[in-house]
Amino acid sequence: MRIKLMRKIDYYLGIPICYFISIINKLIVFPSKKNNLKNCRKVLFIKFLGMGSIVLASSALKLFKAQYPSCKIYFMTFNKNKDICELLDLTSNQYLLTVDESSLISIIIGTLKNIIILRRQKIDAVIDMEFFSRATAIISFLISPAYRVGFCNPNTKGLYRGNFLTHPVRYNCYKHTIDIFGALLKPFDVQRKNKEIFLPKIKIDEKTKEEVFCKLKKINCNVDRKSRLIIINVNSSKLATLRKWPKENFIILADKIIDYNHENFLIFIGDKADKQYVTSCISGIKNKNNVLNLSSKINIRELTALFYSSKVFITNDSGPAHLAGLTDINIFVFFGPETPVLYRPISDRVAVFYKNFYCSPCLTIYNGKYSTCKNNECLRGIGVNEVFYKIKDYI
Repeated sequence: MRIKLMRKIDYYLGIPICYFISIINKLIVFPSKKNNLKNCRKVLFIKFLGMGSIVLASSALKLFKAQYPSCKIYFMTFNKNKDICELLDLTSNQYLLTVDESSLISIIIGTLKNIIILRRQKIDAVIDMEFFSRATAIISFLISPAYRVGFCNPNTKGLYRGNFLTHPVRYNCYKHTIDIFGALLKPFDVQRKNKEIFLPKIKIDEKTKEEVFCKLKKINCNVDRKSRLIIINVNSSKLATLRKWPKENFIILADKIIDYNHENFLIFIGDKADKQYVTSCISGIKNKNNVLNLSSKINIRELTALFYSSKVFITNDSGPAHLAGLTDINIFVFFGPETPVLYRPISDRVAVFYKNFYCSPCLTIYNGKYSTCKNNECLRGIGVNEVFYKIKDYI
């Protein structure tokens, strides 16, 4: 389902529905006591959008599980996020509920099925991790938990999502997203003290690493154990294609990296939807003998294994950047339409390219991650030579 259509439905239908629910909640539903959250036995977390956001949200889930080990954790998300949820071990498969996002009908049917399941499970609390989505606020209400936790900035125009949360949490745009998600746990008296403890490195077995190497070898027979692998992600989420560093810049940078050291092999990644764009980028590179196109050819677990086997990851601001932060790879990320203040990957091996233009960031939760900008000069202003000189010591 198209993101723009989802946003329009969420705005034009979501606001009046949330207003109606607020009236019903005030007139009919007795207010829940706000001091018994520690007695919750079944808690649902909701996060539909953004692989990178789910990686950052996993910190809050791990914190919660550490303090409430006997509590059953449920997690609801889109089907496309199932693999990352399993890799991060957010919850057991029986408590992971997914929704097919391919069409509006499938979303409605899948959501209603999950609501029925969760009502039967008698969920004690719902923690809505979406940023001001009316849809997830409505879902939280329909599940009928005793407690509903979510973001609520009542004095901020355009962010209305009703007033039926039992524990509203203020969104703070000056804090990193990992801290913002952590704030949702304050009603449960859970606080994060150390980022590394609750965003641990992902462990990948040697068998998976070997399978990935064999796949690389099959695609390009020139790759061997001594090859220096450099991963490049020219893509960004469909939520914000404005976050892409120019394709021509990636092509020039790729040629520079190969010319600098012919033992460097560039691995381009992406999902099925990215394949055409990735292929068009590779077609412009001069020395294709040192290039591998893995778009649509590896899964999330294999990508994580690839991070462990590679020297450098060069990427747009995107989900894979946050996944890479859970490994030991050196990460170089391009920011512009969004800010590293909020979305910098959590790792001590991250370097950020960000020009901090006056108009940056133009994609925020306040405008639904939508911008009228047609020329992302904030990214075009990041030069190829500037990037190359910063990464050459690692390649």
